[in-house]
Amino acid sequence: MKTTIQLLLCLLVGLGAGIGLNWLMRPRVDVGQELSLIRQEIKASKMRDAAASATPVPSDVGQTLSSIREELKALKMRDATDVGQEISQLRQELKAGKVQEAPDASRALVLVRDYLQAGKMQDAYDALLAAMRMNPADYAVFQACLQFVAKATKENSEEDMALATDIHERAATLIPFLPLILLSEARQAHTDAGEALFPVKKQAKAEDPFADSEMLLSAAKQSDTPSAARATLLHEVESELNSQVRRVASTPDQSQEDQASFWKRWKSVREDYDSAQKEVLAALYQDDCRPRLLDWRKRVADFKAHSADCPVDKIYAANTEIVDLVEDGTRISRDLAPYLEAAVTPAITDNGTEQERLDRQLMQLAQLREWNYNRWVLDRIAKVKESSGKPFDKIKSLVGIDETRLAPYTLQQFTAAWQDQFDKCEESDTVHEKVEATKLRILRGMGK
Repeated sequence: MKTTIQLLLCLLVGLGAGIGLNWLMRPRVDVGQELSLIRQEIKASKMRDAAASATPVPSDVGQTLSSIREELKALKMRDATDVGQEISQLRQELKAGKVQEAPDASRALVLVRDYLQAGKMQDAYDALLAAMRMNPADYAVFQACLQFVAKATKENSEEDMALATDIHERAATLIPFLPLILLSEARQAHTDAGEALFPVKKQAKAEDPFADSEMLLSAAKQSDTPSAARATLLHEVESELNSQVRRVASTPDQSQEDQASFWKRWKSVREDYDSAQKEVLAALYQDDCRPRLLDWRKRVADFKAHSADCPVDKIYAANTEIVDLVEDGTRISRDLAPYLEAAVTPAITDNGTEQERLDRQLMQLAQLREWNYNRWVLDRIAKVKESSGKPFDKIKSLVGIDETRLAPYTLQQFTAAWQDQFDKCEESDTVHEKVEATKLRILRGMGK
């Protein structure tokens, strides 16, 4: 019996010593694992105590068992209450590099620091690769990688950014070697460094289909811009609006809400375009068309003052001037039409009343030219009648008259004079003046 008690006592003492020794000798890497192991050993101790309870145990042995249990209980309570402190202390030691079994990378890290301060990024890069090789699990090496990336990001040179990109990628491969308790913090630091190295561009808002049109409209409304340039800008605006209409027509899968919003914007921009067009047209009229119109009216007034009833011998010169006025007036009328159609107020005012309208003045000039021509024909007929020349020669002097331009009375006088001289023409086997006269009248203007 005594031997059995001694043997049991030795086992219990050995168990207590073994538990304490295991606790002291085990590397303090994961506090959670240590607490779990202690609980398992306490549970095993209790089972052995229960198995031995069937054998009478002396009081001193019972006291010894009680003392061991109290010590184990105190050890368990200390671990339970100081877990937070243990974790915090362990984190600090890991960051400081106090807990490590790998080769010391401190010399390489010193070189990295010195090279970074000197701005020798290539040398710092090489030293940092050496530090990674020496101890990939050292948190200080991981921090040096992030410092290198931050330095290169600040310098922002093409060569340094290439090195920083490579180091940032390599730093991501170091994270799995770090202590478990630092993984989350290391990953976040690595992500932050990456965002600084590769800034994420904000997603641009959906493109406004009318942005270009509104920009061009704004430029076209600038009064200090030459009128011709403003007109060109407006033409571009119209092309943009038409292009947007074609785009919507070719994408029928748009929602009704999107289509309603598009047409609302389109109408608004179109109204701005119409308003800007009136402004630009008014400016163009003032710059180009109005000076030419006013100058033309002055020329017409001067002509009427001195050549409306000119002598017959000056009719040709007067009609030549009328032709020039009509041609110029026709061009001005063509240029004036868009301004009148767009209801440009200065153009409407300058075009005048019903009697002063440009088209009416053009018609009056054309009529005056025809009247001058008829006056000249009547004068020619009178001179033919008074002439003492031969009938066929008189016929020749009437050949150049354009019968289509003659008024009824003038045409009557011309026909009578022609017939009179035609009847007097000589006609024989050898002379055929009437035939020649008929030929000249038909082929008027083709030669004598």
